[in-house]
Amino acid sequence: MKFKVFILAVCALFVVSCNSGKKQESVKVTVAKNGMPIGNAEGFMAPEISLPSITGEPVALSSLQGKYVMVDFWASWCSPCMAEVPELTKLYGTYKHKGFEIYGVSLDRNKERWQSAVTDNQMQWVHVSDLKKWDSEPLDSYGVESIPTNFILDKEGKIIAKNLHGAELEGFLKKLFN
Repeated sequence: MKFKVFILAVCALFVVSCNSGKKQESVKVTVAKNGMPIGNAEGFMAPEISLPSITGEPVALSSLQGKYVMVDFWASWCSPCMAEVPELTKLYGTYKHKGFEIYGVSLDRNKERWQSAVTDNQMQWVHVSDLKKWDSEPLDSYGVESIPTNFILDKEGKIIAKNLHGAELEGFLKKLFN
């Protein structure tokens, strides 16, 4: 009896793992100028973002190449995001002169609230937003489903870490810059 159950399980596994016969869609891989694939996983080149800053001027993520960049998806209405600000401010002050930059992508819809959060909390790094909240263009290409979410990029724009917060982020930056 046990042998029959085993054989049935193996057969079921075989049937489930076989190709359904449907033609699979080809996957289009976008490649960066350096020949590396673009994506949202570690080891991939980060997708380009170009959104308006608080002053309204567009700022491209690629304009920060040559620095280590943390792409930080956040919003002024997000309590966990705002709880991270004191630590980010401290880390930014420590490492900005060593080649570290933060590219903050706000999911705010209200420009005044976004500006107030940046000013009131002395967030001195780059801030951009299209003010579309969860309809913001970069969310799809980065696979962002919740905030805060961040990506650490190397000097060429390759993703080298994801979703580091608190002591883990501090340790990563310390190792990177010391």
